[in-house]
Order: sequence, then C-alpha cells, then structure tokens
Amino acid sequence: MLKKTFMKKYQDFANEVLNCQRCLLKDANRAAPYGGYKPVFAFLGMSLHGEANQIPFLCDSGEVLSRLLLKLSFSKISSGSSGSTSSSYTIFNVVACHTPRNRPPEPNEIKNCKKNLYKFFELYSPKFTVALGGVACDVLTELFGCPRPGREEIVKLCEGHWFLTLPHPAYPMRQGREACDVWVAQNAELLKKLMEWKN
Repeated sequence: MLKKTFMKKYQDFANEVLNCQRCLLKDANRAAPYGGYKPVFAFLGMSLHGEANQIPFLCDSGEVLSRLLLKLSFSKISSGSSGSTSSSYTIFNVVACHTPRNRPPEPNEIKNCKKNLYKFFELYSPKFTVALGGVACDVLTELFGCPRPGREEIVKLCEGHWFLTLPHPAYPMRQGREACDVWVAQNAELLKKLMEWKN
C-alpha cells in the first residue's frame, strides 16, 4: 500500500473509531491507533487508560513501554504526534475507549470493538503482533483462532505475521523500579532477536 493511500485510510479509520456509538462507552474518551506505516510491531493493550488521554499508553505504564521502544531504537510515545508516519510500530487497544475506573472491558464492549480490530490489522499488516497482558492475549487468540502463545513463544498467524504475548507493563510497575528495569531489558532482548530472526 502506498503511503498516501495509507494516510487516507488511516484518517478514515481514526474518524470511525473516534466517533463510534456502538455501545454504552459511546461517551467515553477513546483513542485511534498511534503510529505505524508498514510497522514491524503492533502492540495491543486492553483499553484506554485515563479519561484525558487520546493516545494509547500515554500514561504511567506507557512510560515503561516507551523505555522498551527506545531500547529497540524506536521513537517513544509522544503527545506531540499521532505517530502515523512512523514505520517502526503501532499501538492500539482491543477496546478503544476508557472504561469506568479503568476496569477490564466487558464482553459486549470487546465484541463491539472487534470490527475495529479487523480493520486495524487490514490497514497495518504488522510483522509481529504483541499482546500486552492477558485480556489482549485472550481477545486476539479468539480473533485469530490460534493457540494461546506461552511466555517467549510465538504463533504463526499467516505468512509474514506472527503473534506473541508479553506481561502488561503495568505489572512490573506495581513491583517497583527494579522490576520495570527487568521487564524492559528482558523484553527488549526478546524483540531484538525476533527482528534479527525475520530480517
């Protein structure tokens, strides 16, 4: 897909996500995908964190994820750009909206957002899809109809597209700075190996 065509399709998709009225979260804040013309990685979280954010992972756990991105020599998540011209990664959530009190999304909310996920993968076609946390992993496993990947295991979805899961970056945050350092270092090493393996 040409970049000009991608940008037009991205804007149409972003507008659809931002104006979605399919469920009771229709008045909640939500975020379109961030980043990713021809991305290497697509990072998928659970739902938008924070009532004021309009970019996925622009929050405390996003700081940990940004440290991982920098380790991969990618640009960090920034409020100054949609990131739609980046070729390194894209970030989205299985539910695009902020849920009340940041609770896990309900089954009907996940169901209503599946249309967005299908369009997301059609538009971005990443080499690797990384589910951040159990909720995202479960949703993507069902969406793709594939086995649930274990720790440091990758599952082939189709030619040129692989799926893996990592602990959500909020998990090490609850354990302190040292745990965050370990999360960043271990997962950066894993993702670098994948990039070298598929190049």
